[in-house]
Amino acid sequence: MVTVRFSNETDGAIEFMVEPWGAVEPIPAGARFAIHYSPHVDREDTSYTEYHAGMIRFWVEGSDYEVDIDGKPVPT
Repeated sequence: MVTVRFSNETDGAIEFMVEPWGAVEPIPAGARFAIHYSPHVDREDTSYTEYHAGMIRFWVEGSDYEVDIDGKPVPT
């Protein structure tokens, strides 16, 4: 399983979108968060991150994922 960690160092909430599912999680100011996913076994992991005003969009090259915010799992 791959883990990618982020932190919201802004003074306001941001959104964390997980594609291709289109799931959006609000991330409070100052929070640390992570996405955990299982990459495909038979090909290179090409997951990537995009930043948009007030949003981080993470494209997962895997079949499943989990998100936690400040160490607490978020139901997906």
